[in-house]
Amino acid sequence: LALVGSYELLMALVRGQAAAKAGDTGPAAVATVAASAEEAARLALQASIAAGNPVSRRALASRFGMTRPAAARLHREVTAASNGHMG
Repeated sequence: LALVGSYELLMALVRGQAAAKAGDTGPAAVATVAASAEEAARLALQASIAAGNPVSRRALASRFGMTRPAAARLHREVTAASNGHMG
């Protein structure tokens, strides 16, 4: 439950910043619910990168109950994809 709450809080912050930049005053987009902690961590990291303030590896591990090596792997994958370095 705390996982879903923290994800929803992060998404509300990201949506608010994006709407403020775009000048959009319309209704907020429907949130996607993650099926696993890893998926939630991936979505949160992608959103934080898009907002310009990436979540650290340690924060991912702590917030989503991941091991540090798993959080580091996920962080590498997501940041590489966001930089266009797939592979």
